[in-house]
Amino acid sequence: MGDPTDFIIIPKIKVIYFSETASGKQLQEGTLNITAHNLLFYSHDDATFTLLYTLFEKIEKLALQDGLRCQLVIKTKTFTEYKFEIPSQEEMNVVAKSIEKLSNIQELQNIEVYFPFLYHPRNELSCPLAYPWNGYSDVLSRWGCPSGKFIVSDLNRKFTVCPSYPPEVIVPAICTDDQLIESAKFRHGCRFPIVVYYNKKTGASLLRSGQPMTGSTYKKCDPDKRLLNACLVPRERGRIMDTRTKSNVSQWTSKGGGTEQPGMYPHWLLEYCDLDKSEGMMESYEKLFKICLERET
Repeated sequence: MGDPTDFIIIPKIKVIYFSETASGKQLQEGTLNITAHNLLFYSHDDATFTLLYTLFEKIEKLALQDGLRCQLVIKTKTFTEYKFEIPSQEEMNVVAKSIEKLSNIQELQNIEVYFPFLYHPRNELSCPLAYPWNGYSDVLSRWGCPSGKFIVSDLNRKFTVCPSYPPEVIVPAICTDDQLIESAKFRHGCRFPIVVYYNKKTGASLLRSGQPMTGSTYKKCDPDKRLLNACLVPRERGRIMDTRTKSNVSQWTSKGGGTEQPGMYPHWLLEYCDLDKSEGMMESYEKLFKICLERET
């Protein structure tokens, strides 16, 4: 299945009542339209409302006390709660099933079905941007990078090297495509080191990447090391900030992951930021989410 519209069972349903916690907006009867990328609500007094599926955090189905009506509750990543009263439980179940599928379209394994790839604005922006987007070459110029230091590589133009990176990335000019590919194979998620910021006063650059897949045998990757070293300021050592704890790194190492070993990267200092595991971060996020949604009693 390669089209999000295949998940739409009922394209629109009647809504008795709609409310939103953030602004306190409350609307009476209207129509809820299910599209490929968002929900569109049209009330009978001509008010409209749009909500992208990518904002959805949790979907709940509730039966109201009268036993006749049902309530579809959508909680978003922006800590806002939306409630739709629907007259039929059968319709609510069908719509909820469609929304759950549409808000998880990564199952289609096709990045080009996402909203940014299909959205085409009707009109140009009415006001100019402070930094108009003219590609990464313009970014290098704005950073004030010396000529020959970095280049814009389109190696990932079809997302074949790293599915979570953009088609163009900034990398050291001396690195070849083959070296970038080897580095990608060595990194978790194929996220090889790319430049995201350059300071023209100090000559220092900021990079991001996935963890190296050294494993318990401490595998090496010379192209990866050369890529990192090409970003160093002459006669200066770089600093690698690993956001995990040492114990977490040890667990990952036993599973094939790891971190940059000092013996393999002698020109770099390794520091741990001691952030909790993703499970702990998500638990904290859910607690914060719950507090933000609690009504005043």
